[in-house]
Amino acid sequence: MKEALINIPSFSLVTDRENLFDAKTGIYVNPNKRGRDWERPASLELLPSSSGNGFQLNCGIRIRGGISRDPANPKHSFRVLFRSEYGESKLEYPLFSDFGANAFHNINLRTSQNWTWARFGEFPPGVQQNTLVRDIASRDTQSALGQPYARSEYHHLYVNGVYWGVYMTVLAEPIYRVLAFTVELERSLILDRSMQAI
Repeated sequence: MKEALINIPSFSLVTDRENLFDAKTGIYVNPNKRGRDWERPASLELLPSSSGNGFQLNCGIRIRGGISRDPANPKHSFRVLFRSEYGESKLEYPLFSDFGANAFHNINLRTSQNWTWARFGEFPPGVQQNTLVRDIASRDTQSALGQPYARSEYHHLYVNGVYWGVYMTVLAEPIYRVLAFTVELERSLILDRSMQAI
């Protein structure tokens, strides 16, 4: 078990308990709320799996996603935002090793939801549906085939010191997708539902 917890990097997210769980103002117990009014101050620290350096930055956090916002789901996804009001206005760190951008205004910590133990259980009966492995495996396959793909990686997440499970890093900024995919802008039109206000 100990080895599994250090085989991939970990994020530690720390914020006042009320920011998450207050019945009226907590973002975790009010996951359908959106926008700047539902952003809370926090600290994000990366604990690398190897001997490399991590980072710690103050930030803002929101709940993000579609199905993962459903109050019936016990596990929600987070968006982490870097703003000068919290400290640094962007994260400067090679989050995806040598691939793509090394500076980010926000990142997503995504949990899988549509076909998971928390959402539908076994459907169809007898078939366990969990996309946590499938999502990144599909993206990596697209990359191996030389196709555009979304870059993401696995991380453990701790919230206020409590283990919260495995999450995927997914970039929030559409312009990053254009740069990372090395798509020729004049030949491509990228429509992304995530460009709507969060």
